[in-house]
Amino acid sequence: MSRTSLAASIASLSLTWSPVPAKDVALTEPESVGMSSEKLAEVRRVTQQLVDSKKIAGAVTLVARKGKIVHFHASGVRDIDSGKPMQRDTIFRIYSMTKAITTTAAMQLFEQGKLGLDDPVSKYLPEFKGLTLKDDELVVITMRQFMPYQWTLERELKGIIYDAIEK
Repeated sequence: MSRTSLAASIASLSLTWSPVPAKDVALTEPESVGMSSEKLAEVRRVTQQLVDSKKIAGAVTLVARKGKIVHFHASGVRDIDSGKPMQRDTIFRIYSMTKAITTTAAMQLFEQGKLGLDDPVSKYLPEFKGLTLKDDELVVITMRQFMPYQWTLERELKGIIYDAIEK
């Protein structure tokens, strides 16, 4: 695949201030920024599967590329007891944002071509060069592996956003 620009954020919260209510945010056709509507539909499907299987109560997903929002969807409930549905402007109590902010910054660097997801971490952090496991096996960790959120949602959505880029 050629080095294309990707600024895909899957998030349960928007970190940018906007005077426009979430319900009024304009969506751009994914194809206009080189993404596939069909493949992005998988984000909604997989998120709904996570809700249906009770792995998560609800989620708000947002995907943007080249500064344009191509997917913004709420699924599930925001309060299990009341059954109130999740909305795109639901406010979440999130205790630690370090990983989300760091990942967003890294993806911006990726979009600018300054960071490669398959580059070894040691390219940017030399202290990771020559890292070994307990049995002296040499380990090369990539930036993709180094990114946070190596949990269920990431695994469930793995590749969907990347595959949505028109090649």
